[in-house]
Formats: sequence, structure tokens, C-alpha cells
Amino acid sequence: MAWDFAISEKQRADYTVGVCLLQDEADNLYLVDLVRFQGDSLRISNEFISMIQRWSGHPGSSLMLGVEDGQIWKSLKNMLTYQMREEKAYVAIEVMQALTDKESRARELQGRMQHRRMWFLDSSPWLSEVKRELSRFPAGRNDDIVDALSWAVRLATGKKPKRRPAAKKMKSWKDSLSEYISGAGGGGHMSAFQILQRWILRWQTTGS
Repeated sequence: MAWDFAISEKQRADYTVGVCLLQDEADNLYLVDLVRFQGDSLRISNEFISMIQRWSGHPGSSLMLGVEDGQIWKSLKNMLTYQMREEKAYVAIEVMQALTDKESRARELQGRMQHRRMWFLDSSPWLSEVKRELSRFPAGRNDDIVDALSWAVRLATGKKPKRRPAAKKMKSWKDSLSEYISGAGGGGHMSAFQILQRWILRWQTTGS
């Protein structure tokens, strides 16, 4: 998750944009959430907390959150961290330094798109606006979505994708027999014989 902040309600001003990407085991990234609006610090805080709450509780997830260092972040930091504590939305924030220009920061995003490692869902309500900004960057009037995506991709690039859980190995007749012999299954010649009978029947009916 990454945010590009802008505090203003003027019609031609920049937008505040927050994005959330999901990363799969093959290191593909999917844009699954995006908010884009013009508003004051209170609205930014509310939208910020809402997005965290939408995505922080998913089983197996490990949410990372990045913001650009600068005057806007410094002015919002106390409000956002206070509200995170109030709402118990405990997510570590990585403050990222803008060491290069916008075009350079967008190179990783561009590279992922060229190699088909960045995906946008057709049903997304924000898809048309994302396409508009990407196609006009860097000459377009607005580039806030590109900025937020670039920060999020940078976070994901430094994060090793999670491995898919290994399939649970099915016990063989030898495993079951060993358990009974060792005492885990009660032991005894009759128990061992019954185990063999079960596995012979299974092999006859399923071939496995």
C-alpha cells in the first residue's frame, strides 16, 4: 500500500491517491484498491484508515505501507498515527525518500508492465482514470496515480514473494504401520494386520 498526498480542495489542484497492490507467489502485482480525491487533512486521515482496515485483516497477508517523505507527510504524521492507535490499525509505515525524479521512479512500474508482472482488473471502477494517467505520463496534467503506483511497486520490489504452502503429504501404509508399531496407534499384531487390510482395499479401489 502506498500514498501520494496533496492537501487541497481546489478544482485544478493535485489529488491525494492511495493504492493497494496484492503480490502473488509468482511476483505478479495486482491493483486491487485505489482512492483518489481532493480534500483536507481530515478526509485524508479517514480514507487512510479505511483502506488499512479493508486490507489488514486478510488471512496470510503481510501489509506494507509506504509514504513519501516531505512537508505534507510531516504535517499529517501526528494526526494519522494518532488515529491509527485509536482505531487499532497497527501497520508499520515506511517513509521513502524521493532521491530521483518522477520519471526515474516510474521505471520499475514501467518494467513490470512490459514484462506482464503488473495487472489491472477490467471490472475496476478506477481503470479508466489509471489508463488516462499512465498513457499521458509524464506530460499529463495529473500524475498522482502514477506516483502512488511507483511507490507501491518499489515496496513490493524489495519484498520476497510468499511461497505457496506445500501440499500436505498423504500417509503411506508404511507410515501408518510404523506409528502402530511404535505405540502411537495402540500397537499389537491385530492392529497392524487391520492397517494392511485397509491399504490393500484402498489400492484395489483407487489405485493409489
